[in-house]
Amino acid sequence: SAWDGEVIGLEHHIKQTAHDPSSIDVENCTEPRLSDKNCWVSTCDVRGKNAFGALILQRHTYSFSKLGIEQLR
Repeated sequence: SAWDGEVIGLEHHIKQTAHDPSSIDVENCTEPRLSDKNCWVSTCDVRGKNAFGALILQRHTYSFSKLGIEQLR
């Protein structure tokens, strides 16, 4: 939500592949900017539990387009 700085739809996308979907929290996303490939790009903090049950925080960059959401490497 705009309240915690998440880009709409990103948390749902990440939960689809997460080890523990209920632990996922997305926050502090940068303002989406239009890239030269005509998609929107934003960087967010993603917190969730790993396979060992430890809560970890990672910062990832994602692209958003009509084709979907993709994590950039």
